[in-house]
Amino acid sequence: IDLLMLVIKDAGAEIISDGVMCSRTITLLNIGFNIIGDAGIIFIGESLKHHPSLTSLSLGIPYDCCFVDYYFLHGFRFVDYYYLDHAERNIIGIAGISAIAQALKENKVLTKLALCYTGIAEESMKVLVEATNINTCLEELCLRKNDKIKDKSGEKYGFRAGLRVDFEQQISQINNN
Repeated sequence: IDLLMLVIKDAGAEIISDGVMCSRTITLLNIGFNIIGDAGIIFIGESLKHHPSLTSLSLGIPYDCCFVDYYFLHGFRFVDYYYLDHAERNIIGIAGISAIAQALKENKVLTKLALCYTGIAEESMKVLVEATNINTCLEELCLRKNDKIKDKSGEKYGFRAGLRVDFEQQISQINNN
């Protein structure tokens, strides 16, 4: 489901969350570049916990763009990166990241998570790393364009081996061999 740039707020995120819970066949949910804050992200986190089929969740730009330095692929709208840098976007604070982290600890099917352009702060990284280290299903995490994250290499955070993490157009394949 592509709900990119529809000016969805927290109340809309609650409705989307209810819809996601009712549908057991959704595999992709893109709700990036809306105006969803922590309250709405908490609802999304709750629906993510035990969803049986959602494998790709984007709270930033469509997921494919996080790992391909090109415009939106696979039927998503074409928008240039300049516009994205100046568009409304979801802002996720520690409460929102905590909800996503708790969902990741319980979710057994999500493989791709895009949190790019969401204002994630440095203090949220510990919670996120802990959750991604527990969730071994998650294969790819996009954190691009979060200016408050200081270490763009990802080396100091301690992500688990094998998790593909994109901080700034460079993909860090975490290897602890």
